[in-house]
Amino acid sequence: MVSGEAPPPPRKDDKPLAFQRKDKKKKTDIGKVFINISIGLCIFSLIWFFYAIYMRSSLARRVATPHPSPRTLDANSSSAKVSPERFWGSYRPQVYFGMKTRSPRSMVAGMMWMRQFSDLDMNLRHTCEQGDHLQGYGWLMHDGLAFGVQEIRESDFTLTTEFVKRMGGDHGGDWTWRITAKQHSSAPQAPVISLMFYAAADTQGSLHPHLEERNRLASITGFSEELGNFKITFRKPVTGELSSAKYASYNYLQTVSPGLEKLTDIVKLSLNRKFVYSPPSGEKRHYIGLDTYKPPHHQSQQKPADPRKESDFVVHQVTVQTPFQIEALFESGSFFSRPNQL
Repeated sequence: MVSGEAPPPPRKDDKPLAFQRKDKKKKTDIGKVFINISIGLCIFSLIWFFYAIYMRSSLARRVATPHPSPRTLDANSSSAKVSPERFWGSYRPQVYFGMKTRSPRSMVAGMMWMRQFSDLDMNLRHTCEQGDHLQGYGWLMHDGLAFGVQEIRESDFTLTTEFVKRMGGDHGGDWTWRITAKQHSSAPQAPVISLMFYAAADTQGSLHPHLEERNRLASITGFSEELGNFKITFRKPVTGELSSAKYASYNYLQTVSPGLEKLTDIVKLSLNRKFVYSPPSGEKRHYIGLDTYKPPHHQSQQKPADPRKESDFVVHQVTVQTPFQIEALFESGSFFSRPNQL
């Protein structure tokens, strides 16, 4: 009998080979499950991502794509040729009184005013501001086409602004303004008011002032693509309808503006107290009037603005004591068969 070492006894933790294979296969299956789940989540995320992009672009196209039905209004429905009766209008809601056309780059006309010899150093009115503390303002009558009447109530006087249009020519016809100023019965004395009528081009067109009596702006002639040739005439103030002329002091300003939103600032920076108001029966007093536009120091040191973006800006100032009435008249150069002036 051959003696030798006996085989070691089997350990208790050793498993049969079949069980080891089953454990290995089980671990492999779990790993595959996790891999498949990860792949599925990635595929789902990609599908959701591309679906979101598709829906976003689809909704954007739905919003931006015009409806296939015929247009209610033509592309040029706001032009003077298609709708001349609506071409000019009081389309300037941000100012107390002004007019423009329905074209994108319209020449604008408007009015500013200020009370002279008041306790306030600067009380220029132009844009509708709550800080102006007006007693009230608003349209009393307006047909949306050819005429309108507005009332603006200050603490001691009332301004009534009226406009009337007349069709004719190829650019919306003529219009006229009438401004009537009356003091309140409770006012201790008749206030002296400066009205400032202005015209401003909006990056296209030109304006040319015409003076008489040294510093009174009698009229403005101009040209723009939408209006052709035109003329704005400023009549002298009177005490009332069909009344005699009234004493007034005059100033004017001719400059350029970088934008319509800068008109108020330009006027404020152009005012000077060196002028004298001297009515025939009354004391001489210095009043605030238009002089030369002086831009702020930091602005004057900057590079010159692009002249193509600057616009002509002309202002006519008349300083007169209430009560009074004054008119401004716009005449289109294409209105050849004009029976008379408005």
